[in-house]
Amino acid sequence: MSTTYTQPNCTHDPEDFHQRAINRGQRKINYQLTVVDKRLIEAVKALINAIASLPNPPQDAITAASMAISQAKEFNEKTAETRPPGCDPT
Repeated sequence: MSTTYTQPNCTHDPEDFHQRAINRGQRKINYQLTVVDKRLIEAVKALINAIASLPNPPQDAITAASMAISQAKEFNEKTAETRPPGCDPT
């Protein structure tokens, strides 16, 4: 007999190994990871801005960090969220 676990906004049967259940779970994981990425990107941008406002900020480091954040943001925007691009029939 399987047990249904309930968390905020999440109810699932851990013994349900049907492909639809697996896909649904993966979509939720993908979405949560993109939210974490977006929040981290915003936090690092704020740190870069704070460092840039200091007297004699390290311009090379600021430029490198800004480029890395831009690349991370670009990758994040291409990452699947709750409905993976190209995989949703609607």
